[in-house]
Parts: sequence; structure tokens; C-alpha cells
Amino acid sequence: MVQTAQQRYRTGIRWLLGSGAIALLSLGGGAWWVWRPTSTTVEVEVITVERGDVLKTVTAGGLVKVGNQQTLTAPTTANNTAIVERIEVSINSPIQNNQILMRLRNPDGLAQLEQKRLEITQKRSEVTTKQRDVQRAEVELLKAQRTQRSQADNLTALQQAELTLSNAQEELQRQAQGIPDLETDVQTTQDLVEQGYLAADELRRVEQELRDARSRLANQRRTVEDARLAVTNLRIERSQTLTDQQDTIQTQQLTLANNRQAVEVSLRELTVAQLNLQRDEESFANSSLIRATTDGRVLAIHAKTGDVLQQGDRLLTIGDPRREEVEVQLTTLQVPLIKTAQPATVEAIGTVSGTFPARVERVDRVAIASGESGSFGGGDDPGRVAAVIVLDRPSGTLIPGSQVSVTIEVEAERNVVAVPSLVVQGEGDSAYVWIVSEAGTAEKQPIEIGLQGDERTAILDGLEAGDRIISPSPDQSLTEGDRVKPRDTPPEEAP
Repeated sequence: MVQTAQQRYRTGIRWLLGSGAIALLSLGGGAWWVWRPTSTTVEVEVITVERGDVLKTVTAGGLVKVGNQQTLTAPTTANNTAIVERIEVSINSPIQNNQILMRLRNPDGLAQLEQKRLEITQKRSEVTTKQRDVQRAEVELLKAQRTQRSQADNLTALQQAELTLSNAQEELQRQAQGIPDLETDVQTTQDLVEQGYLAADELRRVEQELRDARSRLANQRRTVEDARLAVTNLRIERSQTLTDQQDTIQTQQLTLANNRQAVEVSLRELTVAQLNLQRDEESFANSSLIRATTDGRVLAIHAKTGDVLQQGDRLLTIGDPRREEVEVQLTTLQVPLIKTAQPATVEAIGTVSGTFPARVERVDRVAIASGESGSFGGGDDPGRVAAVIVLDRPSGTLIPGSQVSVTIEVEAERNVVAVPSLVVQGEGDSAYVWIVSEAGTAEKQPIEIGLQGDERTAILDGLEAGDRIISPSPDQSLTEGDRVKPRDTPPEEAP
């Protein structure tokens, strides 16, 4: 179809009007984006970055004690009792080490001591008797030894017998030597008689002399045998006497040794009895006189005059108020952070108020089961570890036995660029804080963090003292590019 001129005119007008409308809409949209309303502007708190201390701490509850605090108990044995006779001190009395604090009566113990003293008297008497036995045995031994020496030295009878034997043997020899001469005389006389030179009477006389000489020789032989027998008998008798005397000496020596051993045994028994008595006397004194084991003061008196005490009954609590300490029990997760000499702060709980500087003195290296941890511990923790915190100076106000809160400084960085930990977003290498850009929008500022303390975090890089950063509230959610309206927060009010 061929359009008329009027139709083509109308179509051109509509196209121009449409293009103009589109252009106007485009210009209006750009203007709206530039001058869009501020209904999305977020009001934020802005704080100034400052230098300061970053602290990491561990907090635990504990009980106050004074130095060397201890409760003295009744020292009687399980089978005995004692009675409080007199109390020598009062509460808060100053005391010195070894001072008598309380006197007790122990009738059973006194009777036992008397019995032991009587036993010692009897043992001393036994020792004296046995020492006398030793003396008598020594005398008898000396007598036997003297007798032996006397008999050993006495050779008179034997020597006389030996001399008699010797003389008899000489006489026998002399007589035996004369027999041949007499026999020769008889033969010669007999020859002469036969030849008629001598009468027969002379022969009979010579023969008689020979017979007499032989008779005397036989008698002399018997004399020699008798003398030899006498010597033999005397030697046997002397040997037997010396043997008997030696046996007597050995018997006396054995008796003396036995008596001396008996004395030694009795002396040992006496010594043991004396030591037992001394120990029992000391024990009796300890059970009768309750003495201070340290300098300090009386903190509490748990007994009164006339009380009948059983073993382990509490008597007094004492300690040295010049030193105050807190016994805390840490979780097994806290212990690796704690070291001796770390600074700490003790804060009173209850009617007594105040904080007191202190230091860690001791940390045990063994865990106590939760059921054994006393006033602390328990819960789901598998165990607790005891530690002792000592105040730098006695408070003078903390009450022994009261509960306090202890804060231990386990790590610190001093005078460093630091921000409240709540403003740090992200973790590790991706940590950042929010800042206000020059365009008035929220922007991320990457940072390198150091020590993360209880309330503040050290900044190693990315911020300087004097920089201003956003402190978003917990319910605020920022996105980069959000327009923000700063609201300054004084440093002391910053979270």
C-alpha cells in the first residue's frame, strides 16, 4: 500500500516523540542515580586507633590462706584419748615457733611410760648381774691359768725320778763292768788251785764274790726298771694334769665368752628399751603439749578446756599473716599457659572489696581428679591442677578461707598499636577492619594481627596510631560500598 504524505508525517512525529521520551527517561535515570535518596546510609561508631597494652589472662577462683597456714590436730594414738587441760593462747594471739599453745592430759600414755621405766630398771639389774658373772668367770679363768703355769713350772718330782734313774743306770753300768774281772779272778784261782799253788778255800771265796756281784747286778737292774717306771708314770701323770688343766681353762674361757655375750645382749636390749622410752616420752610430750610449728598468729581455736579428744580432732589453726597466698585449681587446658613468677591480680569477692597485685609461686605437675578437688573443680573437666598465688604485700583485709577471683597475666605486649578485639573481622591472613573511605563508604582495611588478648588485639601492620576505624555494633552488617555516617565514640567508651 502506498502511504499518503499525511500518514508519513504522522508516523515521523510519533517516532520523534518516542525517541525524545526515551532520551528524557535516560537522563532522568542518571540524575536519579546521582541524586538518589539517602535512606540506605548506615550510622556507625568510629573510634581512633591508639597505642596501649594487650593482655592475655587466665581467671580462676581460689581460697585465701596465710603463710604456713595449718590446722593442728590431736596427736593421740587410735587406742588412746586425751583431755584438753589448758589453752595457752587466744584467737589472733601472736605466736613463735615451738611455743606451747595447748596442754593436754593423757592418763593412758602416762601409765604406759611408767611401765616402760619399770622394764628399764629390771633390764639394768639384769645387766649388773651378768656383769658380775663375767667378773667371776674372769677370776676363775685366771686361777686356772695360774695353776697351769704352776704345774708347768713344777718339775721337782719328775726331775728327782729322772736323776734316780740316771744314778741307778750308772751304778748298773759300774757293777756290770766289774763282773768280767771277777770271772777272770775265779778262772785264775781255779787254775792255781788245780796246780796246787792255792788252797780250795781261796777258790770258794772268789766264787762267792762273783755270785754276790751278780746278785747285786740283778738287784740294780730291778732298781733301774723301777726308776724307769717311776719316771714314765710321772711323765704320764704330768701330761694328764696339764691336759686336764687346759680343758679347765678352755671351759672357763667359753663360760667367760658366753657371759660377755649375755652382757652385750642385755646392754642392747637396755639400749633399745631406753630409745623406745625416749621416743615414747617425746611422743607423750607431743601428745601432751601442743606447740606452734611456725611464727605467726592463732587464726582459730577449735577445742575448749575439758574436751575429750580422739585421734585427728582439730585443735587450732595457725599461720603467718605476713604472707598471704591464694590456692587455686586450674583446668588442664589452662596449666600449659601458667608459669612461675607470672604477674597476677587477686580480687576480693563479697563484703571485702579490692584488688591486690600478686605473682604465681607454684604450679603442681599432677592433676587431681574432679571428685578430689575440694571446693573447686568438678564439672566435665577430667581434672584440676593446684597452683599457689602469693600477694606482693599482705592485704590486711582478706579473710583466710574466703573465696577470691584470681586473674593471671599469661602473655602481654606493651605500648603497641591495638584495637578492640570486637572490631577485627576475619582470621589470620584475611583479617581486616572497616574504615570510612573519602567517598563516605565502608571499606575493608587488611591488617596483620599480633597477640590476641582478652579485650584488645595487637596490630602489626595495616594501621597506625591515630587512624580512625569503624566499630560496628553486633547487629550491624556492613558491605563494601555502603554509605556510612560516622558517629565518634570517645576512646574510653570504645568497645
